[in-house]
Amino acid sequence: MSGSRDWSRYYAAARNEPREALLYALQRFDQEEVCDPFAVDLGCGTGQDTAELLRRGWKVLAIDGQAAAIERLHERPDLPGTAAERLQTQISTFEQAEWPEADLVNSSFALPFCRPAAFPAVWQRIERSLHPGGRFSGQLFGDRDGWSGEQDMTFHTRTQVEALLASLEVEQLEEVEEDGTTAIGRHKHWHLFHIIARKPHSEGRRLGQGINLGRMNAGSVALIPECAESQSERERLKPRAGPLSSGPAPPLPGPLDPRSSRPPNSPR
Repeated sequence: MSGSRDWSRYYAAARNEPREALLYALQRFDQEEVCDPFAVDLGCGTGQDTAELLRRGWKVLAIDGQAAAIERLHERPDLPGTAAERLQTQISTFEQAEWPEADLVNSSFALPFCRPAAFPAVWQRIERSLHPGGRFSGQLFGDRDGWSGEQDMTFHTRTQVEALLASLEVEQLEEVEEDGTTAIGRHKHWHLFHIIARKPHSEGRRLGQGINLGRMNAGSVALIPECAESQSERERLKPRAGPLSSGPAPPLPGPLDPRSSRPPNSPR
């Protein structure tokens, strides 16, 4: 495969820390009653977010478009001993991916790599799959991002992001625009949105309705983006006042971790 060296280069450069948007969402879940929580890690890459979820006792369906990423996930030395009982993996594209209802759909720097024509259906699937009270955590790329000329990627204005989130309770919406570099050292202008949003909760229904991993279809998901370094990579996400804000949010548990990027000529 012509892009295999590029993916290997990315995997070697990618960090292993969980994404801060995910940690923020988990901080919110910690304040609630969650029974047998289940998450979908959409575009899981080599599994830094999946590993964190497993460490915290979640069941996880980790989905990615690259078999090599899934292999690396299974080989991670930091997976808990009970991971085999609570982890299922799939390999698929965004368009072909299927997953059951979930308490959390996490997609760290992956959704921008969905084709524009397919993105609306994928986003609707994410919303529909969330249990009432469930959350989405992840990122979208803005229209001024340095890759915005890529025809097979999806970019959004802030107005479009607000429209996507209109039916959800927005707990964090952070817009970042700055110059930086990718994980493989290439200069890049970053424009992105860090998002944590909650599906309105239906009274009387508890989160986590005992997902049975054994009943899931073996299919799978998304393209793995590549990590990147930016000049303010170690700044914290701070709550922003604005029309989408739902009140002050607690501080994030740590600094922003590496942003993802795609290696040149990556297999799509």
